[in-house]
Amino acid sequence: MKNFTLAVALLITFSVQSQIGMGTPNPDPSAVLELASTQKGFLPPRLTTLERDAIVHPPVGLTIFNTIKNCLEWYNISGWYNACGDNPPAVANYTCDTLETGTMTEGIPVSGVSQTITAAVSFPGSYDISTTNNGVTFSAKGYFTSKGNHDVILHAKGTPIADGFHTFTISGTATCSFGRSVNLSPATVSSYNCNNTTNSGTMVVGTAVIGITQTITATVTKIGAYSITTNTVNGVTFSASGTFSATGSQDVILTATGTPIAMGFHNFTLNTTPGCSFDRPTIDANTVVGKAGKIWMAYNLGATAPATSVLDSAQYGDLYQWGRSADGHEKLSSPLTSTTSNIDTPIHNKFITAANWRSPANDNLWQPVSGTNNPCPAGFRVPTVQEWNDEISKSNIKEKISAYNSVLKLTIGGYRFTNGGYAGGTEGYYWTSDYITNSSESKYIVFSHNLAGVNPNNPNNDRGHGMSVRCIKE
Repeated sequence: MKNFTLAVALLITFSVQSQIGMGTPNPDPSAVLELASTQKGFLPPRLTTLERDAIVHPPVGLTIFNTIKNCLEWYNISGWYNACGDNPPAVANYTCDTLETGTMTEGIPVSGVSQTITAAVSFPGSYDISTTNNGVTFSAKGYFTSKGNHDVILHAKGTPIADGFHTFTISGTATCSFGRSVNLSPATVSSYNCNNTTNSGTMVVGTAVIGITQTITATVTKIGAYSITTNTVNGVTFSASGTFSATGSQDVILTATGTPIAMGFHNFTLNTTPGCSFDRPTIDANTVVGKAGKIWMAYNLGATAPATSVLDSAQYGDLYQWGRSADGHEKLSSPLTSTTSNIDTPIHNKFITAANWRSPANDNLWQPVSGTNNPCPAGFRVPTVQEWNDEISKSNIKEKISAYNSVLKLTIGGYRFTNGGYAGGTEGYYWTSDYITNSSESKYIVFSHNLAGVNPNNPNNDRGHGMSVRCIKE
């Protein structure tokens, strides 16, 4: 009776405290039962494998000591599991193309490269997956604690031996394969040449570039892969990638992408070391790129559009006296005066009938783009003799017909005599910004039936003549 009373008291105490401590008066609050001893251990039920398997509907968490395996075992939702490391391998089907990360390059140790596969687990257990090819091993170890689909991340190590596409096969009770590409190791280039190479296409403001390329030359000392791009300038980037399969001088065609923002010349620099840079022009509806690589206005000052023929008089444009601004004197209908001007900007719109409308002469009125009387639009100026000669040579202009057939569409607007008379429709006369010092004369270009350029018999003309002006970009 005494023992019964004590047992009841203990049970009441345990119930109130909801904890049992054996060997300790203060069991941990998180434990239902805490055993403490420095001389004895915890002895769970000891069963053989057959005895264990005879347990009907074992609950999850049931723990025994297997006397056959000499191992502590516990039951989870999928079966008996032990701490001895001899759990049966998981039975699974693999899907190998779940996810791949990182890139591999020939001859460079892999870093941050992995392959995620999916295991359809039908029986939980341990796994040890490994596959090796081309000097690289993908592997992972662990265990599946439940049935169903589980992702496994295989991490790569090693150094790829060769470039190309390589297949990695997982073998065992379940198999699958995946392929991974290995990039060719980078080429070695001792220099790049961005000059004296070809380019194609013309960029136009506000129009997405199509077919715009720039060819550069690389001096290759070791074959391999390359990836070249330029800085983004004016909304456009040039780039190319590929493989140098031979050493020596190799041409690379860079292709442009983007939409140009503004008209003018822009400099593009390679992202390589060593590097180089090149200029490319962008035009708008009012400009063209000449064969010598300069940007020109597409029509003469005073015209409104490119001429439709060499005799398109509506687009001949105006005839300027050398050094004067667009003050109205350039119109064929402007009134005449014989009174010369002693200031740079006459206060009238009259055509001054004199060898030199300015007295004394001022050689700097069209020099350069910021000249006092520069008649061209902002950012443009009157071209030099050399710039005219370069364009004539590159465009193979021989006379007035080939002048019109060139990209500049040059017309034969004629000229205005110093007395105000007009001679037009047979030849084209264009002022240059070059001048003869301490003289009333400046240099001009003529396009006739048998001549294009400076007239060798009469290379200069009085500044009081009225001639066409075609502007060039500064």
